Amino acid sequence: MSKTAEEVTILLSFTKGLLSQIYQRKNEFDEPKGDLSFLETDQMEKHTSKFVKNFPKEINEKQLSQPQFDPIRKNAETYLKHLKAAYWTIINVIEYKDTIIRLLNDLTNACNFHLKNNPILSHGFMDLYVGFIQVILLIQRWKSCKMIVILYDIAHKIQHKKSESHFIKICRFFDVYSNCEGQLHSELSHLWESVKTILEPLSLTMAMIQDYRELRKAGQFSITIKEQYLASPIEGQFHKLVPHYSKLIKWIVFGTLFCPESLSSKAVVGMLRTILSKFYVIEIYRDIVYYPHKNYEQILKQSKYKKNKLKQHNKMIQQEVTKAVSESYKFHIYYRKFLQQEISNLTEILRNFPGLIPPKINIVYSLLGLAHYEIMWYLHHFQRQLPKKGKISQETFKHEHVATLINAQDNLITLVTKYEKIVKRYYIKFASKNDNAILTKLFESEISNKEGFDETISTLIGTLIRELGDLNTESIENGFYDLSVFRLNWFRCESALTNSVQTSPKFQLNTLGQFPLRMLLAYHHCLNIDSTKTLIDQYAGLHHMYPYMQKISIIFNQAIKGENGEQKSLISFLNFLKTCHKIIHPLNYNKLEGLGNQIVQEGARFLELVSSRVAEIVISIAGTQGFGLLSQQLQSFQIPRNYWFMNIGQKGNKKIINDKWYKPGNESKFGNDEMLQQLRKWQKHLSLLCEIIDIHHEVIIYDIEFRPAIFVKEKLEKICHEYIKTILFDIRKPQQKFKNVKLNKNYSLIREELNEIEKIKEQKKKNSTIHMKKNEMKMYRTSPIEKNKGESEKVIQRPTIFLTGILSLAHSLKLVENSLNIDTEEIIREVLLNQVYGNSHGPRSQLISYNKDEKNIVTDTIIAIYSDYFTDFAINWLTKKLIYSNRHEAFLTLGTLSPQGEFYYSKSEMKSICQFTGPYGIKTFDNNILDMLLSDIQNIQQILISNKDLLVKYSKSYYKSQFAWEIIKKFKDLDKLVAISMRMGCILQLRTLLYEAAEETIKEYSGLIYDNVNVSFDLYPLNPYGQEDFLDMDCIAQSAGITNNTIVDPAFRNALLKLNVNNSLDAPWELLPYLFAASFSSQIFADVKYEPDLDGHTNNAHLIVNSIQKMVIIHSILKIENKDESFEENEIDKYHQEQLKIFVQVSSFVFLQLKEHMDQKRPLDLDSLLIILDKFVEQSPLLSLNMLEDNVPFILLRTIHGKFFKQSLENENEAKREEEDIQKENEEKEKEKEIEIEKEKEEVEKEKEKEKEKEKEKEKEKEKEKEKKKKKKDKKKKKKDQDDLPEPDLPDLGDDDLPDLQDQDLPDLPNGSDNDLPEPDLPDLEDEDLPDLPDLPDQDLPDLPDIDND
Repeated sequence: MSKTAEEVTILLSFTKGLLSQIYQRKNEFDEPKGDLSFLETDQMEKHTSKFVKNFPKEINEKQLSQPQFDPIRKNAETYLKHLKAAYWTIINVIEYKDTIIRLLNDLTNACNFHLKNNPILSHGFMDLYVGFIQVILLIQRWKSCKMIVILYDIAHKIQHKKSESHFIKICRFFDVYSNCEGQLHSELSHLWESVKTILEPLSLTMAMIQDYRELRKAGQFSITIKEQYLASPIEGQFHKLVPHYSKLIKWIVFGTLFCPESLSSKAVVGMLRTILSKFYVIEIYRDIVYYPHKNYEQILKQSKYKKNKLKQHNKMIQQEVTKAVSESYKFHIYYRKFLQQEISNLTEILRNFPGLIPPKINIVYSLLGLAHYEIMWYLHHFQRQLPKKGKISQETFKHEHVATLINAQDNLITLVTKYEKIVKRYYIKFASKNDNAILTKLFESEISNKEGFDETISTLIGTLIRELGDLNTESIENGFYDLSVFRLNWFRCESALTNSVQTSPKFQLNTLGQFPLRMLLAYHHCLNIDSTKTLIDQYAGLHHMYPYMQKISIIFNQAIKGENGEQKSLISFLNFLKTCHKIIHPLNYNKLEGLGNQIVQEGARFLELVSSRVAEIVISIAGTQGFGLLSQQLQSFQIPRNYWFMNIGQKGNKKIINDKWYKPGNESKFGNDEMLQQLRKWQKHLSLLCEIIDIHHEVIIYDIEFRPAIFVKEKLEKICHEYIKTILFDIRKPQQKFKNVKLNKNYSLIREELNEIEKIKEQKKKNSTIHMKKNEMKMYRTSPIEKNKGESEKVIQRPTIFLTGILSLAHSLKLVENSLNIDTEEIIREVLLNQVYGNSHGPRSQLISYNKDEKNIVTDTIIAIYSDYFTDFAINWLTKKLIYSNRHEAFLTLGTLSPQGEFYYSKSEMKSICQFTGPYGIKTFDNNILDMLLSDIQNIQQILISNKDLLVKYSKSYYKSQFAWEIIKKFKDLDKLVAISMRMGCILQLRTLLYEAAEETIKEYSGLIYDNVNVSFDLYPLNPYGQEDFLDMDCIAQSAGITNNTIVDPAFRNALLKLNVNNSLDAPWELLPYLFAASFSSQIFADVKYEPDLDGHTNNAHLIVNSIQKMVIIHSILKIENKDESFEENEIDKYHQEQLKIFVQVSSFVFLQLKEHMDQKRPLDLDSLLIILDKFVEQSPLLSLNMLEDNVPFILLRTIHGKFFKQSLENENEAKREEEDIQKENEEKEKEKEIEIEKEKEEVEKEKEKEKEKEKEKEKEKEKEKEKKKKKKDKKKKKKDQDDLPEPDLPDLGDDDLPDLQDQDLPDLPNGSDNDLPEPDLPDLEDEDLPDLPDLPDQDLPDLPDIDND
């Protein structure tokens, strides 16, 4: 037996290794930072490039003596080491060329190729043919190849003083292959007959593959179309060739390109035509491609074709390259979609019925092979230069169905790999029983009985059959079968029986009946036993795409944001990275390590993109579903004011309410709101991404284990911080100034009083009466509204809207938690905690302490920004634009000033703040509020000291009307005292709202905790003066908002300790009630008005009550802190009660004195002042109404309350009437608008009907014109047909052939043209039946035979 099989097998494996070796050397040396980077000097590089141009001329010793080569002389050994591997690669190519050409010639002379009779040998021949072409074309694209040869020869001459022995051979090789295509044609053209015989049987298969519609009709990839063969293995020739589709295309292209004589077969020409129209580049190796169309014309000229056929082939190639450029991408889009559907359907069936995988494994291979070709086709053509100026650009190469096809392919590979053992067991049983039995019978009947058959081959075949019978499934668990020897032995038999020299024609394969075909089936069955993974890697390995890493990244990066469910394919990119290490030999540690680091970085980058997309969708859904939708509603109209504000504006302000209202439910209409359509898309994308991440919770790339869920969690934490900072501010357009705002009678004095206060303060500032030191202003920031002229305003968002944004974010994160095992509540808690936590709060695990003398470190957090906002409010805006309403528990803004106070300084807004800040945030707010109070307390202390002597006199004679009034006039800075007290009262009221909101919030959301704290707090005695045993309980209670039963809470007490105790004790604090009572004579109270609708005074005078109550107890706290023995703690409450009684009593005398000395031009509203006193008694825990009645008559108080109650009822009725009037106006306007809209719709419909009628009339006219044109054309055609009728050629008929016409007379034929002939009278032919002649108006009449006139 010859060694043809061994030679073909060895050379095939060597070809693969040589291609890989050339490709690696090319990448190493052709890259900018490759192994030629040691060419340090530019002069040397330029000098060596000259030799490359003159190559293969040898370099002389004189040339080597030039100074440019000094680096080589010094480092000749290093040059040889660097270049040795590449140099010997070139030598291997030369030796390989000689060997393979010899083997191809021997095979052509000795064997008769046919894909059906000897498919293994035919495949081997064509693979060697194409492999040789690939090697030559690849080395021609190695740019630095000649440079390496020259440098190696120079270094060798310097080191060994002579040229390398193979240098001349290499020079000859490059000289011969200077025209690469021409030389390949001259060396391979004589093989055209063998190429032609192998390619011709492929015509039907290739035609079927190229037409995906025909594939679908024929059901080639369907396993359910024929249920009776559902469990039978696929044994057709079609599914044996389809997995090799990419290889078959190379056979046809390179076979016809370098053996153009094979185009003498019509089948080969037809295949080439269809193939060339589907691509314009073909793969040489990995990402190195070849443009075949432009080389056909050159090679065809060298062939021995006739000129006519040359023109035909050249014209055909030009046409097909045009189609390939302009139309091929459309075909491949539909083909990818077809394959993706087929693979998905097959995968779903096989997943449910894995027992069908073994018999249908050939269909799996076919689909994987086609899918791999389509993916590689796209990667070869995407971002590739066009062969000629086409009509399209690279932008038309959209990534349609590429990522999904890769994912479908990956899923099918994963499924088959999972059930690999089932496939092995199935084919072991099939080969050992079915194949063995059939082959034994065929061997006995067709081979063993033949005389003269080669005994060696017969013995070998018998051994192969017995080897099949020895297969069993028991040993599969212990190891894997290696049947490569079995396949090689059959290859030996096939090559021997095909060899016309060795075997006589009687005993060749085509004479052995069914035995070779059955043996070939067993050959393929054995491949499924030990080479399933190898075949999958060969047909559709993902690692083949590694050279196109950047393109694959682009495809999957776009798939992250895809809209057709492409997110399901993302995990395939990670699986692709897992297989990339296969392209490098495991023993090449350095390159393998470098590749591993690269793919690990790429995997981390990709997971970062996926997690960023998840976070982006979460934020988008949060903005659309909650915060964004709410903001859109608020921007579409002005928020309606409560009814007490409707009295402010007259007719001019009705525009606010007349605006178009946002109708509830409109946003839920699918067709009316694009936002909700986008929301559904985002939710779908998010669910797909999370589903993929959850299924593949662990991904190992190279030697690193990735957990995508952790990437997502970290990204969500980061994006939540950014989102919270984004929604913290509300960007508004510059607001117009409102002019001519008219105020009604009840509020006309408010604006005047506020203006007067501003004037008073300006005068006081000039006189240095009200002046705060610069050091006192350092603790406050500027206004949070940053605005330039013509720019938008950056306003802090309302707490309720900000909380809505946070809740919307939490709900959006729940969508992630539904699919992934991620605790999103923990993310929200951690994010908010980082936004509200400060260093002054102490360790997170410990109780919040109020005794530490530390300032809260302000950072760029939400709590710092809101805290500064409220600080700025207290300093600049409180007494100017806001009025506190006890009835509504909010600071309200008059008119249309912006921002509205109730949007920020109400209990409902404070509750929202408490929800997203918690105890840490409450403490931060409280610290800033208390810091502001300290400066006011110090100013009051100075005023108290300055009036000490007068207060002593006044305390003894306050009940003496005239004398007391004279003393009151002498008091200093009473206006300043009132202004500071009002501001202090506003600040304290804001603090009260904060803790009340905290209490209600904890009750609502943590009721059990609140109840436990409240019960425990009641068991402890009150601790107003800071006993250490009860401080911890006080801190817990204050964190829960429980402060209503305490006179002094721990935080306030701790703030007071920051005052200078010695200086504070010098002030006569016991006389403070007298000073506050005398302050009612200030001009600020001159026009004070009480508004029952607000339950407050127009200038916040009612808030002075808060200041008085807190200031009265300061003296006792300072005494206790100074450990004054004369001050007993048991009598503290009595002391406080006496101080408060003094204030009530003295105030009543002051009111009487004010009434006596009232200015008639500016009368005083004593009823409003008495309300202040009434509120003071009502809010004080140590006083009762009896004490007030002792000083003020009950009848007077009753009449005052009745008066204000009637006034409030009248205001409510007026507001309701205005509301009804406005609603009626709005309803009438809406009705009018609806009527107008209906009229417009009717008019539009009428216009549409008119347009339709006009279009119908136009269509009728066009049809009439078309009919007229047709009639004219028919007439012209008839005339032409009549004019073009030829003269009938009638045959010569003898006398015997003429019919007897004795009883009839023939008409006389006149002279003239044929058109002037009269119609003859035809005879009646009764004995013959003539067929009916069809009408032939548009066809030429048949030629008639000539008939003589006789």
